[in-house]
Amino acid sequence: MADSEKPKRPPRKRVESLIASARAGSMAALGTLLDLYKPLLLSIANAEIDRDLRRKERGSDLVQRTLLEAFRDFRQFTSHDPDELIAWLTELLRNNIRDLRKAYRGTRRRQISRERSISSRTIVALLDAMATKRADLAEERELVREDIDRLRTVISRLERAERTLLGWRYMKKMTFVQIAAKLGKQPDAVRVACARLLKKLGKVMGKPNDESAG
Repeated sequence: MADSEKPKRPPRKRVESLIASARAGSMAALGTLLDLYKPLLLSIANAEIDRDLRRKERGSDLVQRTLLEAFRDFRQFTSHDPDELIAWLTELLRNNIRDLRKAYRGTRRRQISRERSISSRTIVALLDAMATKRADLAEERELVREDIDRLRTVISRLERAERTLLGWRYMKKMTFVQIAAKLGKQPDAVRVACARLLKKLGKVMGKPNDESAG
């Protein structure tokens, strides 16, 4: 993309205002703020994702994941400077690009067409987004709507006991000790069960839509 075609940075004063509102606790302002950077991040992603990896991960997918992480971890951003926000978002995106390279190019024996498994951390972030019911999170749901909708569909196909465990742990935010008491099990056993369930969800979510529907 030529320099003249690169997306322009959002207006500085507007960004400063949105950062201030977001840091004051407005989730709506945070969603609007992050949405402003989609075009810029997409231009970076499309320029930096290796051509042979684009068959498995589109730039828009990486940007969506990056904005989800930024929404979740915004408290880690401690500045009010728009330039530093761009640098922070860009670093999150490049971390995801590096993770993509490691996942598919760690060994030459791993083929690029191999099924992707979404990380447990990403699944937990999506579950957290699902658990949030405050009306001012519309922008955040827009950022990850497709992933959340798909995860709901995947969860609906789980066994009842698995759905119950997910609900207790990630919707009601119960501790492993509390869940263990309900089930008559040891907390470590509950922890292992949750880890396996997250891995299962990640594997199913990593399949193409037509495969995960089966």
